[in-house]
Amino acid sequence: MSIDELLDLKDSVSFQAANHDLVNHICEMIKENIDFKVLSQQDEEKRKKLKEIADAYGNDPQIDMCIEECSELIKALLKYRRKSNSNSSTGEEMSALREDIIGELADVRIMVEQMEIIFGCHDKVKQVIDYKISRQMKRLENHNPKM
Repeated sequence: MSIDELLDLKDSVSFQAANHDLVNHICEMIKENIDFKVLSQQDEEKRKKLKEIADAYGNDPQIDMCIEECSELIKALLKYRRKSNSNSSTGEEMSALREDIIGELADVRIMVEQMEIIFGCHDKVKQVIDYKISRQMKRLENHNPKM
């Protein structure tokens, strides 16, 4: 049965009355699976492009670029923090600084993804991220028992 047939079946009054929750659940699972596949394809296309970029420039220059982009993000964050603590900053200035941070975050993410490609560690990084988030949540729970 196709997805469209399932959706049509979901909308039929007699079927809906008897199996509403089940059909809704199945439709949501199908939709999530389709969304996941689309995202996975987009991620794969992005990784191919980033690998092509990394291969074109070489490992050492891209490692240097990653270091440079990280330092630019650090500078943008320091400037934002310094200006936010000053009484002379306007909302317009703070908005521009926020936009700078967004641009630098994008640059760093691009370079970090290239580092994962260069070092062949995308899946391992995901595992370590999950572990570190879990560890930090346990620390928060121990620090704040109300969580």
